[in-house]
Amino acid sequence: MRWMEIDPNVGSVEESSELGSETLENSSSIGKGKVSEKGKRVGEYVTKVGDKRARCKYCSDSYAFDSSSSTTNMNKHIEKRCKKYQRVDPIQKVLVKQPTMSGFEITLGVSKFDQLRCRRVLAEMLILDELPFKFVENRGFQRFCFELCPLFDLPSRRTIVRDLYQLYIDEKIKLKEYFNRSKVRVCLTTDTWTSIQNINYMVVTAHFIDYDWPLQKRILSFSQIVDQKGDSIGKCIENVLLEWGIDKVFTITVDNATANTTAIGYEIRKLNSWQDDGAVLGGKYLHVRCCAHILNLIVSDGLKDLHDSIVAIRNALKYVKSSPSRLDRFKKAVAHEKIGTKGLVVLDVPTRWNSTYLMLESAVKLRKAFERMGEEDLHYVNYFRDDDQTEQKRIGPPNCDD
Repeated sequence: MRWMEIDPNVGSVEESSELGSETLENSSSIGKGKVSEKGKRVGEYVTKVGDKRARCKYCSDSYAFDSSSSTTNMNKHIEKRCKKYQRVDPIQKVLVKQPTMSGFEITLGVSKFDQLRCRRVLAEMLILDELPFKFVENRGFQRFCFELCPLFDLPSRRTIVRDLYQLYIDEKIKLKEYFNRSKVRVCLTTDTWTSIQNINYMVVTAHFIDYDWPLQKRILSFSQIVDQKGDSIGKCIENVLLEWGIDKVFTITVDNATANTTAIGYEIRKLNSWQDDGAVLGGKYLHVRCCAHILNLIVSDGLKDLHDSIVAIRNALKYVKSSPSRLDRFKKAVAHEKIGTKGLVVLDVPTRWNSTYLMLESAVKLRKAFERMGEEDLHYVNYFRDDDQTEQKRIGPPNCDD
């Protein structure tokens, strides 16, 4: 996509507030009878102010206007007199910015405003930057877009949702056509988990090498499943393959669980029944166990010898992070001990050993602050005496040996 740099001095706060006023469009309010092509263009450059005045969106010059007046003076102003509207000769090339993989490059070319193209790029921005839908309705962003290009009609959040869904449909069609045309053999990865609402989810991701040899990754499915049994997982993968027209699979990487072994056996039978070469070597090496999951199991098993010490440190961190007042007291203890580190406590996720490592690493640097909490904070000491839910003593507080 190419676009031209717009003068950032165009418009003002007062002008941006008038964007909500009625815009001159190809209606009966412009002249009588059939509207000319020039009359249609006026609505892109002029905003109606009151009943008998119209104002240029670029330089704020105003003109007399009523239902019987001509649009000639407005068109002449845009074509010849307006000092802030940038007119481009179709033959003359101008400096334009062109996006690249590493940023932008300035080249010579002809710039042309495209409303649909701008809306598509806006939808892509929300995806790439993981922004909420309501971002397009923020006043600051609306003013920025008006200053950058007054011609751009900024969509609402409901409209941008429809644009995002249409973008997904377009990209899905392209990817399905690529799979059908290239007959590429893909590698799949899948994972299942249960949310805090006790809903089972499953994601299926395809990995493949395209014509230019870069490794590509595409999420094919993110959906709910009935349960996490092997048959359910296998049928879900089968439905994904049928939906995308994929009948050649190289490997399927899953967690090292019994249910996944059953699911892979199901997929081997289906792939071999669809095509003779649906699975390489009859699916002998189709099942790939996730090395990260295996490593997590190994580390978790090794941490069992240090279970009480880790739980004691985890409980101490839970106390500190449970309320702003407790965290404030802990910060004062850090300041009194003159600990040089700027980082604060990190609470781990027990199922992820690398987060447990980060928790222990931060706790070791702040151990003097925990010792001071044990000496000065009576609530901290009482926290480890009994658990309100289980009425049992919590493990901790951590000592020097921990």
